[in-house]
Amino acid sequence: MEKKIAVIRGDGIGPEIMTQALAVLDAVAEKFGHTFRYAEAPMGGNAIDAFGVPLPDASLQTCLESDAALLSAVGGPKWDTIDPAIRPEKGLLALRSGLMGREQVTFRGRAIHYRRVLNAMTLALVVLFTLANTNVSERIREMATLKVLGFYDKEVYRYIFREIELLSLIGSGVGLLLGVPLHRFIVLTVEMDQLMFIRTIAPHSYLLAVALTMLFTFVVCFAMRRHVRHISMVESMKAPE
Repeated sequence: MEKKIAVIRGDGIGPEIMTQALAVLDAVAEKFGHTFRYAEAPMGGNAIDAFGVPLPDASLQTCLESDAALLSAVGGPKWDTIDPAIRPEKGLLALRSGLMGREQVTFRGRAIHYRRVLNAMTLALVVLFTLANTNVSERIREMATLKVLGFYDKEVYRYIFREIELLSLIGSGVGLLLGVPLHRFIVLTVEMDQLMFIRTIAPHSYLLAVALTMLFTFVVCFAMRRHVRHISMVESMKAPE
């Protein structure tokens, strides 16, 4: 096995720890016939002293091009009084964000992500079904009257469900316009020096969200057709008009 490893030696006692860690890796490689190639990637206080930033672009690129990144301790009292925007800890957050941008996340992280997406999809489906069911239930007399007047089932479907589909489309558009700044506001509000969230969302994620919303709308409307089809025309006789 041959692997490229980005080496982030860190600050303080970090370089000493890294030296021993690399010695262990070399011993493992020798014993089991592996080949590990190391690439230095300055990060933290030493990068601030040398380049003025906690994580130079070259270091991030090295990590992205490597199979793994071996990280030691970063930071120290020397850099506690500098601008918080460029403190050594920011390098950790930038590295995490950069690696996640390449979708290098753990299985557990993916599982949590998929579970949240599934919960959001389920919520959207329940909300759409509730709204559609309420809309149909409140307009039974109206739909029964349409049947008495000779409208075919398909025409009644389009009359009722076209509104739901149009409202879903409008809601998706409004959600996109308000969702982007709202997402950024929430992320910036809850972020801390020790915790950072992804600030950007890929454009295809927005398109996928709209597509799923419209798909759920069509599914709900299709499911409600049976309810509309079995409305008795006698119901129209109960209408006050």
